[in-house]
Amino acid sequence: MKQSKVEKAILHFYIEIYKVAIPSVDFNDLVDKAPINKYGQKEIAFNSYEVDVELFDKILQQTCKQFKLNLREKKMFMFEAYLGASPKIQRNENP
Repeated sequence: MKQSKVEKAILHFYIEIYKVAIPSVDFNDLVDKAPINKYGQKEIAFNSYEVDVELFDKILQQTCKQFKLNLREKKMFMFEAYLGASPKIQRNENP
């Protein structure tokens, strides 16, 4: 089955965001080594990883630009990025 542009973009985003997460991890290894639950789904402990909000937004925008997502695709991509398997976003406490 052929991947859509949005699916390719989200996979690229996850690979890049987990590289800079704390702790850093290879997203493909994370998925490959994830345990499978009783429903046959991979369980990834994505909340065990953190990324700075500014870095998250930078990679998000770079990915949208790289894959030349139109407005509809960008909304789908951003929805998945924020609500999908992304690491926890750390907001800066100091202004």
